[in-house]
Amino acid sequence: MILNIVVGTDYKSALSGIVGNFSKTTTLIGKWEGYLENIWNTQLVKQGYNKGGFNILGEISGSLLEKWQKNKQWLNDAISRGDVIRITADPTKVENLIFNNLTNINFKSFNDVILYMKSFSETSQQFNNLSFFGKEIYTLINKNFIYDPVLKIFKP
Repeated sequence: MILNIVVGTDYKSALSGIVGNFSKTTTLIGKWEGYLENIWNTQLVKQGYNKGGFNILGEISGSLLEKWQKNKQWLNDAISRGDVIRITADPTKVENLIFNNLTNINFKSFNDVILYMKSFSETSQQFNNLSFFGKEIYTLINKNFIYDPVLKIFKP
């Protein structure tokens, strides 16, 4: 099964030609920027377990903290199932990971992202300043997942 949606960003290959795993759910994390409805309309995705298909987090309501708690549980469920975790946004672009880059953080490589994400705790102001995608990346890094930049997946 291949998901073939082109997103108008500089990471446009992120959703174009994603190959699903026939024996597992492929969980997609990233930034959707107005394309979530188009992705749902493909009928190839759902929220949660979807063997051979794709799992994305639908719209969630509540405060920022409540939204993150729901998002975190959704991601932890995917991790527990052994889903393939595929990203759809560039994890080295500061603007994808951090809301307000007041200290002019710059990532030259994913190793810089790892060092940054391991430098603070989930109760810190730095964590609160992460986007939801940044928090997902933080969670995967701090669970010792390894990022494969060729396949754009995280591996346990």
